[in-house]
Amino acid sequence: MRLIGRWGARLGATAVVAAAGLAVTALPASAAPGVDLAVSVQSGVVAAGSDGKPFVVKVTNVGDADSDGFAFVLDVSGLDLKKVTIELPEGTDKACGKQGGKIACEIVNVLVPNDSAEFPVEVKPVSGRGGLGPAGSFKAMVSNDKDTNKSNDSTTVKVSVAKPGVDIVVWAGDVVAGRDEATGKVERVKPDGSAELSFAVFNFGSVASKGIEFVVQLPEHVQFTAGLEGCTTSSDKRRLTCTLTDFLFEPGDRGIGADVPVKVASNAPESVDLKGSIVGKSLGVAEALGADARRAAPQAPGWLKTRNNADDVDAGDNTDEFVVFVGAVDGGLPVTGPKALAIGGVGAVVFAVGVVLLVAARRRRVVLVTPAE
Repeated sequence: MRLIGRWGARLGATAVVAAAGLAVTALPASAAPGVDLAVSVQSGVVAAGSDGKPFVVKVTNVGDADSDGFAFVLDVSGLDLKKVTIELPEGTDKACGKQGGKIACEIVNVLVPNDSAEFPVEVKPVSGRGGLGPAGSFKAMVSNDKDTNKSNDSTTVKVSVAKPGVDIVVWAGDVVAGRDEATGKVERVKPDGSAELSFAVFNFGSVASKGIEFVVQLPEHVQFTAGLEGCTTSSDKRRLTCTLTDFLFEPGDRGIGADVPVKVASNAPESVDLKGSIVGKSLGVAEALGADARRAAPQAPGWLKTRNNADDVDAGDNTDEFVVFVGAVDGGLPVTGPKALAIGGVGAVVFAVGVVLLVAARRRRVVLVTPAE
């Protein structure tokens, strides 16, 4: 498959080694008894001068029984609105109720153990007058009458505005055979069956970066059945490494990604949940040359120079984990090959910021119900 598009800055060697050596196996069998919903948020920092980015609030069922829905509440009353603004994406917000500093949604997703639902919360720095530093906090909460553990039902996210810079964000969807259209419940991939892994990479910062490297690691019993042009696959076909050192990745809400076919081994354990990961990090920041430098080096490609070893303004969202849901033996979901989407004449899958909502709608479906008046 061709993987060409709007690319960001390269992964540092430390991140590559860490991802390559990551032990990715089955999720623990000793889950909490009954339904146990847990809330987590990776992001907490947004770059000054940027258009903002989605802070993904993830609700995961870490129990051993299916959850038949839940209420989701976002309390934003603790934010410093002089520095940042916050809102749910268009469409999602219309299905939720708002009162004061709180946003409440009723979710009818059926979450099997280890499944999750994701809510992209758009946080934007206030341009011109907001300033850097702490910007208050927001709180995300879930509730379900059958939840047996209330200690992980909420999380408070401290928000801050960092100096302008690169902000690489990665996302990966769970690997499933499908999802129920009405409830979003997982349909498992059978041993010897095939499915697709979807992933995406963004630069939500305020500075362009040059070159990118990221690593996708599959769990044991799962292999890639096709590669990506410009990338390498490990001998065991479980690790995909993509390195593009010269591509200029502009900041904004357009990222790159792909749907890559994978296969579950015929001898894989039945009815297990296997965990994989994607890791990415910026390597170089592309800076415009001044007028004198342009005259001195007129042949410089794009009038750019590269500052190596770039710091990412928020490393907390440079890693994402996904789950391969394996079922019992009984056929599988055929996959014809990798998919690509041509945008602007470039052979690639290029996502807008709605990837967290649009792709997640296929992989981690969020079913919203308009609240009663």
